[in-house]
Amino acid sequence: MSNKHPVITGNWRPTFHLSPPQGLLNDPNGLVHFDGRYHVFFQWNPFACAHGPKAWGHASSPDLLGWTIHPPALQPGDWYDSHGCYSGSAWVMDGRLWLIYTGNVRDGEVRHSYQCLAVSDDGIHFTKLGPTLDRPAQGYTSHFRDPRLWRDRDGFHLVLGAQRNNGTGTVLHFHSPMLEHWTLRGELLPGSDNGYMCECPDLLTLQDRQLLLFCPQGQTGTDWPWPNANASCYTSRLADSHGFAHPQALDYGPDFYAPQTLHGPHGEHILWGWMGRPEQPDTPSVADGWSHCLSVPRLLSWHDGQLSQQPHPALHALRGEGVLLTDQAINGDWQHAAVHGECAELKLHLHSKDGSACHLLLRQGQHCHTRLSWHPALAELRLDTRHSGSAEGRISRAPLPTGNRLQLHLLLDRSTLEIFAADGTVVMSACIFPDADAQGISLQAEGDIHIEQLAFWPLGAMPVRMATSKESLTI
Repeated sequence: MSNKHPVITGNWRPTFHLSPPQGLLNDPNGLVHFDGRYHVFFQWNPFACAHGPKAWGHASSPDLLGWTIHPPALQPGDWYDSHGCYSGSAWVMDGRLWLIYTGNVRDGEVRHSYQCLAVSDDGIHFTKLGPTLDRPAQGYTSHFRDPRLWRDRDGFHLVLGAQRNNGTGTVLHFHSPMLEHWTLRGELLPGSDNGYMCECPDLLTLQDRQLLLFCPQGQTGTDWPWPNANASCYTSRLADSHGFAHPQALDYGPDFYAPQTLHGPHGEHILWGWMGRPEQPDTPSVADGWSHCLSVPRLLSWHDGQLSQQPHPALHALRGEGVLLTDQAINGDWQHAAVHGECAELKLHLHSKDGSACHLLLRQGQHCHTRLSWHPALAELRLDTRHSGSAEGRISRAPLPTGNRLQLHLLLDRSTLEIFAADGTVVMSACIFPDADAQGISLQAEGDIHIEQLAFWPLGAMPVRMATSKESLTI
């Protein structure tokens, strides 16, 4: 497979988000800090902008800013992964980097899923070890995948997305003393209200809370509680308790799925997600030979019973000369000559003195715009991407804390928009495909709206280079 970067003719490839050199990217996999570098693996079909036999793409960075794209870490072709090296996780043991993933095999219309191991001494070249768990537990279908592995005092633990024989989704917990002969400990998501399948589970601890991330798959409609048919959710419990609380949405936007976390060198938890969704039609970037990207790295914290996501502070190094404004009254439409662009960061503190709505227009041009609306009376944030550009759009809604003040933190990167509201407790992510000259940013007030503070920075590109197959991580 060639690692040559293709010619880019469009204006949509993001500058500070990881995107595939060519082909289709989806789930982030195997997020780990190893040998002084952050490693981000991802589902990748390098041969087409379509879901086909997936490899594990591989990027690494010493600082979350300058990235090296390595040759694929895993490629399908063995009897246990002939139709794809599907999602999984990584961990470090005895100075070596270990991967666990789902090997996908199709036998006509029959699917077989194998949970497989691979290991590396240098973090680049991996040796496959074959299946460690070769069949689903009794009572569950062959839809069991996306292993998340960790090691505890009593051995190894594994959470897996699964489907019961009755066609409902759940997350399973397995245990093994030595990475073989796995025993099912039980279900982490009891009940039958998690769709027909749960994918991409992740388990982590923040302060005294244990969090379970998962992706329920269902059908949108009056009985489906999540923003998308393929949703990203989390639930939590006290670290020493048994039952998880009622799940909450992790991201309310139209384009976010399959999140996974990395336990950083300082004890921090960093999250990436796939900015796309399984049911999504082709994106306009297919014309340039690539499709989808990952979110920015998000720093996780737990505050007052809620999960908070914030853009990682490493991104501050990309900021150009900024604009800082305070105490600005909005009368109808508001713009500032220095606040515009396709790659930018915007922080806003708004006050609706009369409870009226306010609308923020982004990537505004003659033929397109993206509208973010704040409705204090409804305690709701609405994202309207129906007029964002070349792709199909929709209206997405997110609940907000009640009140007449709103804090917003936004990242724009050509074809991506990430919104962090209410101190990062409400997040919305979207892929947009506007015209190249659509760079306007404006506010529209329906009543007495004040900008208490506005901070704006243009953002530069992060360096990304292509490695050769013989390079070591010291380069």
